[in-house]
Amino acid sequence: MKNKIEKVASLLEKLGLTPQDVVIDWIVSGTIDLKIVQDALLQRQKETVFVTSFSEIQPGMFLYDDGKISPTYTEGQCSALVLDVHKDRNTLLMMCLRKALLPFCSPECDIDTTYLKSGLNATHFIRQMAVDVHGVSADAAQYCLEYCDKFVEPSQAFMLTVDELKELEPNSAQICSALREAGLSEGGFWLSTTTKIGKDIESAGAHIAMFMPDRIAVQKEYAAIPQAVYPVYELKFSQLELQK
Repeated sequence: MKNKIEKVASLLEKLGLTPQDVVIDWIVSGTIDLKIVQDALLQRQKETVFVTSFSEIQPGMFLYDDGKISPTYTEGQCSALVLDVHKDRNTLLMMCLRKALLPFCSPECDIDTTYLKSGLNATHFIRQMAVDVHGVSADAAQYCLEYCDKFVEPSQAFMLTVDELKELEPNSAQICSALREAGLSEGGFWLSTTTKIGKDIESAGAHIAMFMPDRIAVQKEYAAIPQAVYPVYELKFSQLELQK
């Protein structure tokens, strides 16, 4: 196909014509449908551009299944979203885009994680308290700790704490915009900070984060009401495949 097109271009040059001359004539005469040209231009605009260096990576960019990073979302090819860039640790804070809709945990639990600043530690603690101490389920924490793919091993993904979420405030506009692009901006998602799990909504102590147009807000929620779970994990720069 490419060789044939090159021959046509060479022939047009000999005739003193440009490809633009031909396309314009074909559009005016109706030989080619204008919509086909418009669709082709739109597709070209949507062509995915990948970053070529670590310095280009910004919050709100997407991790593709092959380890490349791009500001453009492509359905079925992206596995996670960049929440933050930790250049001092050579890592990225990533949020998995494969969400689950689950309750936080059984309302019989009495769990307090307000003193835990690490989401990974809090998520492990929630599972341990619910399953090992109270003998009940901890659906959201369990989902995160069992989550794995080529970039993260089991027991390494977690729910953010309220404190960790606050650290992302400077990036919230980019994050919210990217989530809207991916069609994931509806509703809230569980955090690992909890003060008191109660059986009635007045004593709800679990926390969810809500996507807003330019920020992420926090509110308390009843633990038995299913909400989205987005596992979060640290990704090493060395795991990426930068576009050459």
